[in-house]
Amino acid sequence: MKFGLVLYRDPGSNAPTTYVMSRIRVGVSNDRQVNEGTWSIGQGMALDPDATVYRLDTARIMDRAGSVNACDSRMPIPSFS
Repeated sequence: MKFGLVLYRDPGSNAPTTYVMSRIRVGVSNDRQVNEGTWSIGQGMALDPDATVYRLDTARIMDRAGSVNACDSRMPIPSFS
């Protein structure tokens, strides 16, 4: 699988705004799945309470074709800095 993620910020406030995520299942299909949503920055997880965590809001993901994909939770992405 090839995976791409771009995080956008507001140019004035530097606050998180939206993301674009793309996936290609190499060897299965050459069709690229592209989704967009909002993201936020949080602090801590059970494994590391001091970690900076980037959260993708997956409760309502809009794909580029305009379809809405519903999910029940947020996907935490820990930072590696």
